[in-house]
Amino acid sequence: MKKTIKLLILVMILMISITSITKVDAATTAPSTIKMGTGESLPSYIGQTHFSTKITNDGKYAYCTNINLKTPNNLEMKLVEAKDAGVAYIMTNGYPAKTITGNDKYDYYITQTALWWYLDDTAGGNNLGNGFKQTGADPYGLRKYVITLKEQAKKAKDTGYSKPSVSLSTSSTELTISSDGKYFYSSDITVKGESITGNITLSLENAPKTATIIDSKGNEVSSVANGSKVKIKIQASSITSLENEMTIKATATGKTEKAYMYKPTSDKYQPVVVSVLFPETETVNTSKKLTLKTTKLEIIKIDSETQKPLAGAKLQLINAEGKIVDTWTTTTVAHSLSHLAAGTYTLVEVQAPTSYELSTVKQKVVLEKGKLTKVTFENTKKPTIVEIIKKDKETNEILAGATFVIKNSKGEEIETWISTKESHKITGLPEGDYIIEELNAPAGYIKTNEKHSVTLEAGKPITITFYNTKEVIEIDSALKILKVNGETNEPLAGAKLVLKDKSGNEVASWITTTEEYIINNIKPGTYYLSEVEAPEGFVLSTEVIEIIVTEDGGTVMVTFYNTPEVEVPNTATSISKTMIGLGIVATVIGGSVIFITLRKEEN
Repeated sequence: MKKTIKLLILVMILMISITSITKVDAATTAPSTIKMGTGESLPSYIGQTHFSTKITNDGKYAYCTNINLKTPNNLEMKLVEAKDAGVAYIMTNGYPAKTITGNDKYDYYITQTALWWYLDDTAGGNNLGNGFKQTGADPYGLRKYVITLKEQAKKAKDTGYSKPSVSLSTSSTELTISSDGKYFYSSDITVKGESITGNITLSLENAPKTATIIDSKGNEVSSVANGSKVKIKIQASSITSLENEMTIKATATGKTEKAYMYKPTSDKYQPVVVSVLFPETETVNTSKKLTLKTTKLEIIKIDSETQKPLAGAKLQLINAEGKIVDTWTTTTVAHSLSHLAAGTYTLVEVQAPTSYELSTVKQKVVLEKGKLTKVTFENTKKPTIVEIIKKDKETNEILAGATFVIKNSKGEEIETWISTKESHKITGLPEGDYIIEELNAPAGYIKTNEKHSVTLEAGKPITITFYNTKEVIEIDSALKILKVNGETNEPLAGAKLVLKDKSGNEVASWITTTEEYIINNIKPGTYYLSEVEAPEGFVLSTEVIEIIVTEDGGTVMVTFYNTPEVEVPNTATSISKTMIGLGIVATVIGGSVIFITLRKEEN
């Protein structure tokens, strides 16, 4: 019993000494190894979870990361890695850094279990069971502290360690000349650091020899406290170039307090995180470019759509008095004018680039000393135009009902449409190569397989005409024509006949034989048959026979009659002459009677 009391007293003395030691400032770097001592056994404050405290030989509290392994009492541990910001939060907001309940044992217990629970949630650990987290007894009311510390650590993990940085901010990166013209000054430059230690060092690169950094009192400085404001000052007399670019650079030492994990050589023992954070230092820097310019004007002519530079425009710059200061033709490089007097100018276009609309804008330009003024002057491109017309190949009439498509050079479909009785216009396509083709022909027409390749250029309209041929509908029809003696009704050879269509176009001409003249597959329509030469010994017929071939097909039979000539004697009495005259009259009458037999034969 006495030995037990002595042991407890010894532990209490050790705890007091440990508390005092942990308030000592941390080392500047994490040690590569630590030596563990022997901790104190803690009871099951929540559920059935109990464990021992961990403490290093030099008196720093430590917390293990795996409850399922052996306690590493009196073992040497090697530095393994820096843990995340959530673990660091637990170390800086748990015991002994902060008092949670006022009871050191409770606070250590809360800190250790919060770490285990945090690792279960974020790293897939298996340290604490449901008995601890939910169902186990909590007679001392510690679970709520564990949960709060664990949840805050998870938020800290999401935020991460604060990253050391240094910044230079200013309202303008251009230096301007003073009212007396002796110096160029920058705007105030605010020098600020995050997670740094010590002053911030400043320097200039590529600056003129007379350039200095001054503080708010005008004193030259090379390092300043965090949050200071400085300016760059340059003698105006030393500036010989229209454009000067320089860099101000800021350098500082960044400092991040991190939690580190140590591990024994044997995997049977618990790795630990020391409660004290160790700073990780790094050099951080930033820079900002500043410019110093005298009056300079850069004018660029651009395409309003692509924003790319345009060549070929003729521009004029006119001053406030109406005097032309400069006239030039644009290229794809900005036109520069230097050393112009400060003031207001007007920029106008007197000639547009090829394929572009003339700009009527009168653009105002304000020049200020010490600044570069850049002006963009836009032109709108004339649209591309392609006109597509669909026509009947024979009549040249515009056709409706054809389906067309236009594709770009990649084969991508741009537009489809159905033709009407008016031409189809497409405007505003990007310049380039296109293919136009017919997808479907109008009803009653043969589809053309012709593809028109066109190259569209702005301001250059193109007209494309597609022609379609009517479909030939073959009907099983025939026309039979027989020349016949009007008296004997016998077939006649030797007559020359001509068949024409309704438009007067000759369809066929032939010399008759004693056989029928047959025209097969004759198209439906109206035709006219006439005789141009009569057979020898017969009167020429002046009759024109109208023949109608219907779309129903079949055979149309036409019989064309001729009357034989009548011989008149050389000597005749008045009576015989009278008889001859009557005969001629009868012959004429007989010759004018032409019988047409139309016979339709079924196929």
